[in-house]
Amino acid sequence: MKGLDRTVRSAAFLMGLAIAFLSHAQTSIHRLQLSRVSYEYVNLTNNRDRCLTWGAVVDETPTLQYSRDGRPFAIVRVSAYVKEPCRIRVDMSDRVEYESRGRGIVYFSFLTTPPASTFVVQAGRSVDRILVDAPVRKLDDVGLFQYFKRSQIYFEARYASLSTDNTEKASRFRKESLFPITGGKINFPFPWLSNVMFGVEMHQNLGDFIRGRANSGSSYNELAADLRYQFVAPEKWGRASLGLVVDYRGRNIVSRSERSPISLNYAVSAGGGFDFQSFFPAVWASEGSYMRDIGLETFFRYYPAVRNSGPVYQPRMYGGGVLYRLNNKWTVSFGVSRNTHTLNYAGTVFANRGIVNESVTNYYFRLHLIPFLFEGRGAN
Repeated sequence: MKGLDRTVRSAAFLMGLAIAFLSHAQTSIHRLQLSRVSYEYVNLTNNRDRCLTWGAVVDETPTLQYSRDGRPFAIVRVSAYVKEPCRIRVDMSDRVEYESRGRGIVYFSFLTTPPASTFVVQAGRSVDRILVDAPVRKLDDVGLFQYFKRSQIYFEARYASLSTDNTEKASRFRKESLFPITGGKINFPFPWLSNVMFGVEMHQNLGDFIRGRANSGSSYNELAADLRYQFVAPEKWGRASLGLVVDYRGRNIVSRSERSPISLNYAVSAGGGFDFQSFFPAVWASEGSYMRDIGLETFFRYYPAVRNSGPVYQPRMYGGGVLYRLNNKWTVSFGVSRNTHTLNYAGTVFANRGIVNESVTNYYFRLHLIPFLFEGRGAN
């Protein structure tokens, strides 16, 4: 039991780091990526007696750099061939450097500010204007960030009520409240299967603020991994989504005293179910109406009975809530969920307990960060 508790705490720490990383990846990032650079030149003197011939770009994808004041720039290197004698002079010498490599080869380094910069190079009696093209794009347009943009993230706080019908518990100890229980969930899209997602979920209580002290009778931890196939309707149909889910879930309720109402200590189980969300008023509400931002969410999980740490254990989960879109990147939801489990002690040393029914009722508040399902009214 302690080992599972440590595992859940470690997973909570790692999930916190992952949530922080993905939250940063999905928020507005203003850094840029440099696309392939190129150049062209125009001869200003129409002089056929040239001693310099322009060659190729040395590196078509140079590193994009930033000045101290945050301005982007790149060093674009272009090769050239010269015939002796050939006197070279450059305009804006603080932004252009050149070096000879022997055998008539010269490399020019142009300090270029995206999207393009212009330079003037004089070689002998010929003068050329060089236009270096260095297009950039925001990281939001890069495939990696488009990939993470499709992920689903939410953070959650819960008020939980634990209860049991175990007759061995005194009546005043058959119920207990825990607040806050916090956690979250991340759903990663598969790179090649846009409708298939892998999810990780974790929740843990942070003490018992209701009683005014941190040391409560129980400590609640939950960790789950799931695989889902997601169907998503367009905005004109309320952006309804249905996820068919299979998951593997571990639950750990650590008793710090005999006063804990729950008999279950720890258990793991595999099962399946569905998640459903919809902003259904968008089907009929006019554009600009606040009703278009209101929706519902619900879920259900069924788990076959398994013998787990003694008694036969069978959990179920279900719940639902109300959604509200704050804008194209943030959605909040309020709701209630219920985790029930049945413990059948027949055939164990505690056979006299018979069948015990226990539950955890959660009242939750969720903050969804740039959810893929609710990218905004303008989405198709």
